[in-house]
Amino acid sequence: MENAADLIPVANLDTASISDVFVTDSGDKIILLTSFGYQVLDRTTFLAEKYQPLSGIIFGLAFSPDGSRAVHFVPGNPKLFDLSLKVTDAKSGKTLCVYNAEPISPSGNIPAPITIQSDGSITYLISGSRNQMWRWDADCRATLNDKSAGNVLTMSEDGKLAAVGEGNEIFVFSTSGGPRKRLAEISNPRGVYFLPDGKSILITSKAGNAIYDLASGEETHDFPGNMGDYYARYKLSQDGEWVVINAYKQNRALRLSDTALFTLPGEIPTSRLETGYLVTNDMIWDIEKQGKIASLKNYAEVIISADGTRAAASSVNEPRSIDILDLANGGKPLFSISDYSKLIALPDRNGFIAANQEKTAFFNFTNDQPLKVIDLFYMDGLALENGDVLVWDQLGAIHQIDPVNHSLMRSTQLPFVLPEASPQNLAPAWAQGWEHPFEDFLAGFMTPRWSQWVVSHNRQIGLREVERGVVQFFTMQENSQAWQQVSAQDVIKTLTPGDVYEMTFSPDDRLAAGVFEKKVVIWDALTGAEQLSIPLPATPGAVHDFEFTPDGSKILLSHERNTRDYSVGIHTDASLRVFDVQTGRLLKFFELKQDFRKSGCNIGLPFVISSDSAQVITITDNCRLGIFDAATWELKKEFHDPFKDANIDLAFSPDSRLLAVAYQNKLELWDWSAGELVKSYSNPALRIYPPHRDAELGYMYQAAFSPDGRLIGTRFSGEAGMGYNSIVTLWGVP
Repeated sequence: MENAADLIPVANLDTASISDVFVTDSGDKIILLTSFGYQVLDRTTFLAEKYQPLSGIIFGLAFSPDGSRAVHFVPGNPKLFDLSLKVTDAKSGKTLCVYNAEPISPSGNIPAPITIQSDGSITYLISGSRNQMWRWDADCRATLNDKSAGNVLTMSEDGKLAAVGEGNEIFVFSTSGGPRKRLAEISNPRGVYFLPDGKSILITSKAGNAIYDLASGEETHDFPGNMGDYYARYKLSQDGEWVVINAYKQNRALRLSDTALFTLPGEIPTSRLETGYLVTNDMIWDIEKQGKIASLKNYAEVIISADGTRAAASSVNEPRSIDILDLANGGKPLFSISDYSKLIALPDRNGFIAANQEKTAFFNFTNDQPLKVIDLFYMDGLALENGDVLVWDQLGAIHQIDPVNHSLMRSTQLPFVLPEASPQNLAPAWAQGWEHPFEDFLAGFMTPRWSQWVVSHNRQIGLREVERGVVQFFTMQENSQAWQQVSAQDVIKTLTPGDVYEMTFSPDDRLAAGVFEKKVVIWDALTGAEQLSIPLPATPGAVHDFEFTPDGSKILLSHERNTRDYSVGIHTDASLRVFDVQTGRLLKFFELKQDFRKSGCNIGLPFVISSDSAQVITITDNCRLGIFDAATWELKKEFHDPFKDANIDLAFSPDSRLLAVAYQNKLELWDWSAGELVKSYSNPALRIYPPHRDAELGYMYQAAFSPDGRLIGTRFSGEAGMGYNSIVTLWGVP
């Protein structure tokens, strides 16, 4: 305890998701857009330049075509979504200009995409409940700020023109300023869209669709047909050959090559156009033949061949496989490729790659055997428009694949890992039968809440949700990955207890337990045999903590009433239950009443158990920390100022003398028996997370002590939770 005041952050690690990838116009740079900022790769050397984190909460990040400028929105304070605009030099990260003359408020708190043009100007179009059109010049001066635009509005791809509907009239004007030109009079306009040729505009009305010449204002094409009473939205296909028109139960596809309009199904969820087909989550629809040709209800990823005759579709559930579908014969499977998934189309779309354990294989659409297999595993990737194929794994290794010679070209290490990185990935070399104190330490603060998998402390047994409602016990091997497919010979038992809310192992690894809808189940960990099923009075909300006591006699569960949607910043009534492991008898029930932003603490309900199982620290009715006798549940002492608007994590040191308290952006060490704060620590790495209430109540901060007490590990994440981005820090205890 005498050294507790001298904690030093000795190592930091960013976890960030890759949201998009593009190549500069000159082809010399590859830019990865991440959940923190961006990473530039030199395309010649494939080396990573300096990582540029911008903010723990990224809004609308975009780059100029030459890659020299980056633009993004900065969260407001105290209102998170009162945004300002910031432009930076992409190489140095230096701020070039800022626009904060007035807040930019997105529609429905979801910022729309932002675009920066080759001349440095920036355009931003908001459609929805807060329709707006913005344009800024290269110095962040607003040349267009139309907040009175109705629901019929659009901007050209180059950002130079805008169009709006006012009543039954359509006006076109320059975004740099100048008068508005009346283009056409349309009864009941529902949408407008500049076509890629730069010469025409598509106008949707209740009575149909029409194309007008921008120069003359003349109608060049008319497509009558009811489009409904709702406003239309437009999307250009990835190949640039189609425009999809989405209205309520009235959808169309415009083929640009011959200006032909086709009717699409009335209900189309998430979809894309590919090789003349509409691909949705449920089906493949032939646009010209106007019919469904294949069902996709049992598939996840789908790729269509360049000639449009076949499709590769990967299975939703395990065992993983890829079916090759005959699109000329109702989508009938021609053959299957076992054990592979994670489809990525090659640039010519005559083949694809897929992953299996530590391997990557090249396939075509005519053979179930791989053309070539290389020693490489990836989590995700894509083919770029310039023909490059990039893939990356959970540890931030990124690779360039040669799609012609079917080989690995180059690899480099990114300065961050992906959120999918697990304690098993980050621990030192793993071997069956070894002790795993460091890996177990990492698991103590790096396993996300609501995890669908868990591994025993000795790393012998894994327990995971295979698909919704189905869990599986399996034997861990040296290369076992709990979140990937497990070999059939390693499966111990498969069970169907229902939706998984949380799972854990007992300290001695003899038992495992899970929280499910309206029940807690305890199993024999070695066999998967059910030992006990404990009914719950209602389906739990988000689970905060779920642990056995160190002596294995009790199991504690804390959860919220009805926040199953993982809205970590919105807390409802929370409860703590203590059960006897042998009988399932409820030993204690405690409820923390709170109504979001109206009454109560608006906090989670964490707990931590002393090493002798005699005492529990958790939240009291007063929103403070309380020390409770684990046998009688008598409150022995209260300490800490009342918490408000926070997610909280608690951790004991191995000797149970120190208590780590992590919440918002604070890490505190307490002498809990005396109720005294030893010291509060700040982490310089967290400076990119904006400090304001709307964000802080959604921040998550997890903490754990290493088994020898020489390290404290913390993981801090932003509003979207651990699956989005986070900063991992190891603190050295002298």
